[in-house]
Amino acid sequence: VPQGTRETKASRVQIIKQSLLARGFPVRVADKIISKHQPSTIQLYECYWRKYVVLCTREHTDPCLSTIPSIATFLSDLHDSSGCSPKVLEGIRSCLAQTFKLLAVLDISTDPAISAVLQQAKLSTPRKIFQLPKWNLLLVLNHLMSPPYEPICDISFKHLTWKTCFFFSLATA
Repeated sequence: VPQGTRETKASRVQIIKQSLLARGFPVRVADKIISKHQPSTIQLYECYWRKYVVLCTREHTDPCLSTIPSIATFLSDLHDSSGCSPKVLEGIRSCLAQTFKLLAVLDISTDPAISAVLQQAKLSTPRKIFQLPKWNLLLVLNHLMSPPYEPICDISFKHLTWKTCFFFSLATA
Protein backbone atom coordinates (compact mmCIF):
# COMPACT_ATOMS: atom_id res chain seq x y z
CA VAL A 1 0.00 0.00 0.00
CA PRO A 2 1.59 3.27 -1.04
CA GLN A 3 2.25 5.90 1.59
CA GLY A 4 -0.35 8.27 0.12
CA THR A 5 -3.13 5.77 0.77
CA ARG A 6 -2.76 6.09 4.51
CA GLU A 7 -4.39 9.51 4.47
CA THR A 8 -7.77 8.79 6.05
CA LYS A 9 -9.41 11.81 4.41
CA ALA A 10 -9.01 10.22 0.98
CA SER A 11 -12.04 8.45 -0.44
CA ARG A 12 -12.13 4.71 -0.88
CA VAL A 13 -11.92 5.12 -4.67
CA GLN A 14 -8.90 7.43 -4.38
CA ILE A 15 -7.11 5.01 -2.07
CA ILE A 16 -7.73 2.07 -4.41
CA LYS A 17 -6.66 4.07 -7.47
CA GLN A 18 -3.43 5.18 -5.77
CA SER A 19 -2.70 1.59 -4.81
CA LEU A 20 -3.32 0.30 -8.34
CA LEU A 21 -1.12 3.02 -9.85
CA ALA A 22 1.65 2.26 -7.35
CA ARG A 23 1.50 -1.40 -8.38
CA GLY A 24 2.03 -0.43 -12.02
CA PHE A 25 -1.46 -0.35 -13.49
CA PRO A 26 -1.96 2.27 -16.22
CA VAL A 27 -4.41 5.06 -15.31
CA ARG A 28 -7.01 3.92 -17.85
CA VAL A 29 -6.97 0.37 -16.46
CA ALA A 30 -7.11 1.59 -12.86
CA ASP A 31 -10.12 3.74 -13.78
CA LYS A 32 -11.86 0.71 -15.29
CA ILE A 33 -11.16 -1.40 -12.22
CA ILE A 34 -12.51 1.15 -9.75
CA SER A 35 -15.60 1.91 -11.83
CA LYS A 36 -16.79 -1.67 -12.25
CA HIS A 37 -19.81 -0.99 -10.01
CA GLN A 38 -22.84 1.21 -10.56
CA PRO A 39 -22.57 4.74 -9.11
CA SER A 40 -25.10 3.87 -6.40
CA THR A 41 -22.96 0.91 -5.24
CA ILE A 42 -19.82 3.05 -5.26
CA GLN A 43 -21.62 5.65 -3.13
CA LEU A 44 -22.90 3.00 -0.69
CA TYR A 45 -19.44 1.41 -0.43
CA GLU A 46 -17.96 4.86 0.26
CA CYS A 47 -20.42 5.28 3.14
CA TYR A 48 -19.43 1.88 4.58
CA TRP A 49 -15.73 2.71 4.14
CA ARG A 50 -16.17 6.02 5.97
CA LYS A 51 -17.72 4.17 8.95
CA TYR A 52 -14.71 1.86 9.03
CA VAL A 53 -12.25 4.75 8.74
CA VAL A 54 -13.94 6.52 11.67
CA LEU A 55 -13.44 3.42 13.83
CA CYS A 56 -9.81 3.07 12.75
CA THR A 57 -9.15 6.74 13.41
CA ARG A 58 -10.65 6.39 16.89
CA GLU A 59 -8.38 3.40 17.56
CA HIS A 60 -5.34 5.08 15.98
CA THR A 61 -4.93 2.35 13.35
CA ASP A 62 -4.42 2.52 9.62
CA PRO A 63 -7.58 1.33 7.83
CA CYS A 64 -5.49 0.16 4.87
CA LEU A 65 -3.51 -2.21 7.10
CA SER A 66 -6.43 -3.91 8.79
CA THR A 67 -6.49 -7.29 10.43
CA ILE A 68 -9.17 -9.97 10.53
CA PRO A 69 -9.78 -9.42 14.29
CA SER A 70 -10.27 -5.66 13.82
CA ILE A 71 -12.74 -6.21 10.97
CA ALA A 72 -14.61 -8.92 12.90
CA THR A 73 -14.84 -6.60 15.91
CA PHE A 74 -16.09 -3.75 13.71
CA LEU A 75 -18.85 -5.92 12.21
CA SER A 76 -19.82 -7.35 15.58
CA ASP A 77 -19.97 -3.90 17.18
CA LEU A 78 -22.12 -2.58 14.33
CA HIS A 79 -24.60 -5.37 14.90
CA ASP A 80 -24.58 -5.15 18.69
CA SER A 81 -24.58 -1.38 19.22
CA SER A 82 -26.08 0.05 16.03
CA GLY A 83 -28.51 -2.75 15.29
CA CYS A 84 -27.28 -3.23 11.73
CA SER A 85 -29.14 -6.04 10.04
CA PRO A 86 -27.27 -9.10 8.77
CA LYS A 87 -27.90 -7.96 5.17
CA VAL A 88 -26.24 -4.61 5.87
CA LEU A 89 -23.32 -6.38 7.54
CA GLU A 90 -22.93 -8.57 4.44
CA GLY A 91 -22.87 -5.42 2.31
CA ILE A 92 -20.19 -3.93 4.53
CA ARG A 93 -18.14 -7.12 4.31
CA SER A 94 -18.48 -7.05 0.53
CA CYS A 95 -17.24 -3.46 0.48
CA LEU A 96 -14.30 -4.13 2.76
CA ALA A 97 -13.43 -7.40 0.99
CA GLN A 98 -13.29 -5.75 -2.40
CA THR A 99 -11.35 -2.80 -1.03
CA PHE A 100 -8.72 -4.94 0.70
CA LYS A 101 -8.39 -7.25 -2.32
CA LEU A 102 -7.75 -4.30 -4.60
CA LEU A 103 -5.27 -2.89 -2.10
CA ALA A 104 -3.59 -6.33 -2.13
CA VAL A 105 -3.76 -6.37 1.68
CA LEU A 106 -5.92 -9.32 2.70
CA ASP A 107 -8.94 -11.39 1.64
CA ILE A 108 -11.87 -11.36 4.04
CA SER A 109 -14.49 -12.58 1.58
CA THR A 110 -14.17 -16.21 2.71
CA ASP A 111 -12.53 -15.83 6.09
CA PRO A 112 -14.14 -18.23 8.60
CA ALA A 113 -13.98 -15.76 11.50
CA ILE A 114 -15.76 -13.04 9.54
CA SER A 115 -18.30 -15.59 8.28
CA ALA A 116 -18.90 -16.74 11.86
CA VAL A 117 -19.60 -13.17 13.01
CA LEU A 118 -22.11 -12.72 10.18
CA GLN A 119 -23.71 -16.10 10.89
CA GLN A 120 -24.08 -15.24 14.57
CA ALA A 121 -25.70 -11.92 13.59
CA LYS A 122 -28.23 -13.83 11.47
CA LEU A 123 -29.00 -16.25 14.29
CA SER A 124 -29.40 -13.54 16.91
CA THR A 125 -31.64 -11.35 14.78
CA PRO A 126 -35.30 -12.28 15.14
CA ARG A 127 -37.02 -13.07 11.87
CA LYS A 128 -39.69 -10.64 10.80
CA ILE A 129 -42.88 -12.45 9.99
CA PHE A 130 -44.99 -10.68 7.43
CA GLN A 131 -48.64 -10.76 8.36
CA LEU A 132 -51.32 -9.69 6.01
CA PRO A 133 -53.53 -7.06 7.53
CA LYS A 134 -56.87 -8.31 8.77
CA TRP A 135 -59.79 -7.19 6.70
CA ASN A 136 -63.50 -7.67 6.71
CA LEU A 137 -64.81 -9.16 3.44
CA LEU A 138 -68.40 -8.29 4.27
CA LEU A 139 -67.47 -4.64 4.78
CA VAL A 140 -65.67 -4.53 1.42
CA LEU A 141 -68.54 -6.25 -0.43
CA ASN A 142 -71.07 -3.86 1.12
CA HIS A 143 -68.92 -0.93 0.03
CA LEU A 144 -68.76 -2.29 -3.53
CA MET A 145 -72.58 -2.44 -3.61
CA SER A 146 -72.88 1.28 -2.85
CA PRO A 147 -71.92 4.46 -4.75
CA PRO A 148 -69.50 5.09 -6.46
CA TYR A 149 -69.60 1.39 -7.48
CA GLU A 150 -73.38 1.09 -7.94
CA PRO A 151 -75.62 1.40 -9.91
CA ILE A 152 -73.39 -0.29 -12.47
CA CYS A 153 -74.71 1.75 -15.40
CA ASP A 154 -73.67 5.05 -13.76
CA ILE A 155 -70.15 4.29 -12.49
CA SER A 156 -66.93 5.65 -13.95
CA PHE A 157 -64.56 3.48 -15.90
CA LYS A 158 -62.01 3.80 -13.08
CA HIS A 159 -64.42 2.45 -10.45
CA LEU A 160 -65.63 -0.29 -12.78
CA THR A 161 -61.99 -1.34 -13.33
CA TRP A 162 -61.30 -1.40 -9.58
CA LYS A 163 -64.44 -3.43 -8.88
CA THR A 164 -63.66 -5.88 -11.69
CA CYS A 165 -60.05 -6.30 -10.56
CA PHE A 166 -61.14 -6.91 -6.98
CA PHE A 167 -63.67 -9.59 -7.95
CA PHE A 168 -61.19 -11.17 -10.36
CA SER A 169 -58.47 -11.34 -7.70
CA LEU A 170 -60.95 -12.66 -5.14
CA ALA A 171 -62.09 -15.37 -7.54
CA THR A 172 -58.57 -16.45 -8.51
CA ALA A 173 -56.89 -16.26 -5.09
